Amino acid sequence: MKKIIITIVTWGLLGGMTGFTQSKQYLKRRITQLIQNPVVSTHHIHQQLEGYIKYLATKRTRYKNERKFLKYLFFSTHKKFLKKYEMYQNFSEIFSEEQKYNCVSGTTLYALILQELGYQYSIRETAFHVYLIVHTPNYPKILFDSTDPHHGFLYNPYVVRKRERHYTKNNQHKFNQEITLSQLIGLQYYNQGVHHFNKKIFGKALVKLSKAYQHYPSSRIKALQELAQSFYKSTLAER
Repeated sequence: MKKIIITIVTWGLLGGMTGFTQSKQYLKRRITQLIQNPVVSTHHIHQQLEGYIKYLATKRTRYKNERKFLKYLFFSTHKKFLKKYEMYQNFSEIFSEEQKYNCVSGTTLYALILQELGYQYSIRETAFHVYLIVHTPNYPKILFDSTDPHHGFLYNPYVVRKRERHYTKNNQHKFNQEITLSQLIGLQYYNQGVHHFNKKIFGKALVKLSKAYQHYPSSRIKALQELAQSFYKSTLAER
């Protein structure tokens, strides 16, 4: 069988512009969408996040400068939850003992927190990178890059533009688009599907890619889904 390797979204994050929290169940619903493993307690993760967000909301009242609070939020969150970067990780690993993450799961974490605190933000997807932009009245574009723990918070307009050009420069097709939080969740399942596909575990790849397509019905996900289906049928025929 010819070996085919598919690349995944690995850098720093995806997104879509979001508004204020629509309901008290919003966070719980998103966590349930992200974690569909019966072994992992979604209730425990929800409690952790909810408690941390309440802490941030209280902390926010002490800041007169929104930019300074967002800077605190970025670095405090990174220090608390994002310890070890590894390419093939999903959202639940953030809450494990080793606190592993990748660009998709890290950006998802920031998006959920910002959503609950009522910030507007947009998630940007390139071919190999995802990052997040927070929008405030005084600073229309504050960049969050979850994979850069030391310099991932940028607010200077020139520096933000330079970083965004860098993301696009490393992208052969100059691909850079805004996506929604649902689509970001889809990318988590897409990455898991790619991981299984590259290991030639086509049955599991199909399960993950099907979930990915439900959240993010893109041509890229559909193409890999069809390819995985073809290889899966071939492996069944060879048995």
